[in-house]
Amino acid sequence: MIRLITGFPGASKSLNTVKEVVEDLDYSGRPVYYYNVKALMLDIDFAASFSGWFYGSWLPTAGDADLERVIPIVRVVHKQSRVVTEDDLPFLVCYWRQGEVYQTWVDWVLKLYPEQKTAELRRFLDACEHFGFKANKDRLKRFHLHWHKMKNPHDWHKLPYGSVIIIDEAQEFFPPRSVGSKVPEHISKMNVHRHSGFDLHLITQQPKLVDSQIRSVTGRHIHFHNPDNGEKVVRYQSAKLMDVENESSLKDCLNLTYHPRDKKFYGSYYSAEIHTHKRIVPDFYKKIIPSILMLLIGLGGAGYVFWNMGFKEVFANETTIEVNENDHANTQAPAGSPADSVPVGNRCIFVGERRICR
Repeated sequence: MIRLITGFPGASKSLNTVKEVVEDLDYSGRPVYYYNVKALMLDIDFAASFSGWFYGSWLPTAGDADLERVIPIVRVVHKQSRVVTEDDLPFLVCYWRQGEVYQTWVDWVLKLYPEQKTAELRRFLDACEHFGFKANKDRLKRFHLHWHKMKNPHDWHKLPYGSVIIIDEAQEFFPPRSVGSKVPEHISKMNVHRHSGFDLHLITQQPKLVDSQIRSVTGRHIHFHNPDNGEKVVRYQSAKLMDVENESSLKDCLNLTYHPRDKKFYGSYYSAEIHTHKRIVPDFYKKIIPSILMLLIGLGGAGYVFWNMGFKEVFANETTIEVNENDHANTQAPAGSPADSVPVGNRCIFVGERRICR
């Protein structure tokens, strides 16, 4: 099936796509290929590299003093649209080499995948630890929990039978063609993708940004919407394409669910959306906050009026006597006050029969 996943920047469409593929039990044992997802920890080759260790192991656990020295370098690298390498942080290479090569990948697999998918791997790792055996990449790959990075997204139809394929920013590789132009093979093969058991997840902002032939054979349209750039997103799903720019069209969608951002997947790949999105105050709160402020002002004004009408006089009738250090010995507390003497050097105030000492 071809799934078209849409959503504007900040809607968590990439995060939720990775999450759904990871958690879908129907994909168990099938090879997963991806393209244009940066620093993906489920890619065993990337996770075993210095870059993978840095993003997947060192960065999440580093102390403030270390981060203070490293983050400025990382920001410069990210502005160049690339990931950190050994050349950028040579002073951390020795720490990377001290650890287990594939531990970063193992940690993320056990963290993200449901237990049903990792049961065999857990048993294998337990046996390895018991007998002091270090598993290599080939032995870990046989559990089919690793993801493969595609070299060319146009060659998706050449992948092994039954592959699950994820292509982010699909509009860059499958843009709309001019009318009457020749249909390239990577587009025409979309018509028969089921013959090879493929499941494609194409991620873009809007359906109209990809080739019309892809739209015509899409079996499921999933749209993510994050109205206030908060931690919850709305997920729309339909068997036919939805008009994502028409709010009434989305409201008619029967398959609508609300999802919090799954923070467990934060750090499983590098996402500019996760690190740069800013929260926007929803229109509802923009309207209700001024009303609450006006109500508080009104209550304050009413309290002031009542104070001047009567309560002020009640407090004014209270007898206040100040006792200073110099004359406390000659001053007697009002009847009913405590019998003990006023401490020397303290300033006490009698309000009615109550003594308050400071």
